[in-house]
Amino acid sequence: MKFNLLGSLAFIAPTALWASDDVLGEAMTFVSPNGVTERCIRIEKVPTGEYRKSDLEEERAYCEIDFYASEIAICPKT
Repeated sequence: MKFNLLGSLAFIAPTALWASDDVLGEAMTFVSPNGVTERCIRIEKVPTGEYRKSDLEEERAYCEIDFYASEIAICPKT
Protein backbone atom coordinates (compact mmCIF):
# COMPACT_ATOMS: atom_id res chain seq x y z
CA MET A 1 0.00 0.00 0.00
CA LYS A 2 1.61 3.27 -1.06
CA PHE A 3 0.96 6.63 0.50
CA ASN A 4 1.59 9.87 -1.26
CA LEU A 5 3.00 12.89 0.55
CA LEU A 6 -0.31 14.71 0.83
CA GLY A 7 -2.09 11.64 2.17
CA SER A 8 0.66 11.10 4.74
CA LEU A 9 0.40 14.70 5.95
CA ALA A 10 -3.32 14.24 6.49
CA PHE A 11 -2.48 11.61 9.10
CA ILE A 12 0.45 13.43 10.68
CA ALA A 13 -0.87 17.01 10.92
CA PRO A 14 -3.67 16.37 13.45
CA THR A 15 -1.28 14.61 15.87
CA ALA A 16 0.75 17.79 16.27
CA LEU A 17 -2.38 19.57 17.46
CA TRP A 18 -2.98 16.86 20.06
CA ALA A 19 0.63 16.73 21.26
CA SER A 20 1.15 16.94 25.00
CA ASP A 21 3.93 16.50 27.51
CA ASP A 22 1.48 14.70 29.80
CA VAL A 23 2.93 11.19 29.56
CA LEU A 24 2.99 8.32 32.02
CA GLY A 25 6.19 6.76 33.27
CA GLU A 26 9.04 7.14 35.71
CA ALA A 27 10.16 10.77 35.80
CA MET A 28 13.45 12.25 36.91
CA THR A 29 13.49 16.00 37.49
CA PHE A 30 16.41 18.38 37.23
CA VAL A 31 16.89 22.08 37.77
CA SER A 32 18.85 23.88 35.04
CA PRO A 33 21.48 26.51 35.86
CA ASN A 34 18.80 29.09 34.97
CA GLY A 35 16.42 27.64 37.57
CA VAL A 36 14.09 25.90 35.09
CA THR A 37 12.75 22.54 36.21
CA GLU A 38 13.26 19.93 33.51
CA ARG A 39 12.24 16.28 33.44
CA CYS A 40 13.27 13.09 31.75
CA ILE A 41 10.49 10.52 31.54
CA ARG A 42 11.07 6.84 30.98
CA ILE A 43 7.70 6.14 29.39
CA GLU A 44 5.67 3.12 30.41
CA LYS A 45 6.44 -0.10 28.60
CA VAL A 46 4.25 -1.55 25.89
CA PRO A 47 2.19 -4.29 27.62
CA THR A 48 3.17 -6.98 25.09
CA GLY A 49 6.74 -5.72 24.64
CA GLU A 50 9.77 -7.80 25.52
CA TYR A 51 12.49 -5.90 27.37
CA ARG A 52 15.91 -6.89 28.63
CA LYS A 53 17.45 -5.67 31.86
CA SER A 54 20.02 -3.82 29.73
CA ASP A 55 17.19 -1.86 28.07
CA LEU A 56 16.14 -0.45 31.44
CA GLU A 57 19.74 0.33 32.39
CA GLU A 58 20.28 2.13 29.07
CA GLU A 59 17.14 4.25 29.56
CA ARG A 60 18.26 5.14 33.07
CA ALA A 61 21.70 6.16 31.75
CA TYR A 62 20.12 8.45 29.15
CA CYS A 63 18.07 10.19 31.83
CA GLU A 64 21.17 10.71 33.96
CA ILE A 65 23.03 12.73 31.30
CA ASP A 66 23.77 16.23 32.56
CA PHE A 67 23.41 18.36 29.43
CA TYR A 68 24.86 21.34 31.29
CA ALA A 69 28.15 19.61 32.13
CA SER A 70 31.21 21.04 30.37
CA GLU A 71 32.19 17.65 28.90
CA ILE A 72 28.84 17.22 27.11
CA ALA A 73 28.37 18.67 23.62
CA ILE A 74 24.99 19.01 21.92
CA CYS A 75 24.62 19.21 18.16
CA PRO A 76 21.17 20.59 17.28
CA LYS A 77 19.43 19.39 14.15
CA THR A 78 18.06 22.16 11.97
